[in-house]
Amino acid sequence: MTELLYLKDCYLKEFEAIVELVEGNRIEPDRTAFYPESGGQPADFGEISCDGKSARVVMVKKEGGRVLHELEKPAEEIGIKQGCTIKASIDWDRRYTFMRYHTACHVLAAVITKEEQGVEITGNQIALDRTRMDFSLENFDKEKIKQYEEEANKEIAKALP
Repeated sequence: MTELLYLKDCYLKEFEAIVELVEGNRIEPDRTAFYPESGGQPADFGEISCDGKSARVVMVKKEGGRVLHELEKPAEEIGIKQGCTIKASIDWDRRYTFMRYHTACHVLAAVITKEEQGVEITGNQIALDRTRMDFSLENFDKEKIKQYEEEANKEIAKALP
């Protein structure tokens, strides 16, 4: 089972880990700060290196308790094998963008659920340049969209911890 470092420190940008499994261009480290694709939020990307050679991480997926990191090329091409120590770094600009969108979605959801009876969030999708949230509302009033946006921005401006 992969230790999820991002749950303890979402600002962690670099880490070392021991490779527990190699499957072609996919590896499973014993620990990771890479967030796997899940719940409408894309995976972190970044770089993994071993003995001076490196490869881009192009996808991260959770399979059971395992977190598999897909590399742009076979792991053996950069000397990664089971038991070796790797150095990894997160594409921080990408991660921080997703973190900000994720938080903004929670703030907007809080504003809307405060104002609307029986509202449910039915879906969401975060991307690098936008985010989308789906709500189930009994009586949707388009005129309230600007009000919700303004209220969410007021909450964000408070910069609460």
